[in-house]
Amino acid sequence: MKKIFILSFMLFLGTNYVFSADWYANENKGFFIDKDSLIKTENSVKAWVLYVAHGKINNKKYAYTEQYMEARCSDKTTATLEVVYFSRKHKSLASYNFGQQNMIQYNRVVPDTRGEAIFNDLCSMR
Repeated sequence: MKKIFILSFMLFLGTNYVFSADWYANENKGFFIDKDSLIKTENSVKAWVLYVAHGKINNKKYAYTEQYMEARCSDKTTATLEVVYFSRKHKSLASYNFGQQNMIQYNRVVPDTRGEAIFNDLCSMR
C-alpha cells in the first residue's frame, strides 16, 4: 500500500508540474499537508491539505483537491475554509471560499477517520 501511495503521488506530480512546497505525507490516510502554508496560533493551526481523489465538479472531472483547513486543537474541531478542485493537468476547475460566503462550519472530529488523522497531524505541527 505504501509503495502504491508513493507511486501515485509521484505520478500525480507529473513532469510538467513545478512542485516547490514542503509537503508532509500521511501515507496511511492518503493526504498531504503543505508545511509552508502552516499558520499557528495558541489554539489552532491552518494549512493547505491535498487529497488525491476523483470526482466531478461543474461537469468536469477533477483529480485532486486542495483544502485550506483549520484545526482548533483546544476543542477538537475542524473546518474547511476554502477548497480548490484541480484537473489531472493541474488546472484549477472551481474554487469555493466558505469565509466569503459566511459558510464556515466547525465540526467535531470523528474518530478513526481521515479527518481525525488530519486534525492530529495539524495539531502535532503546532
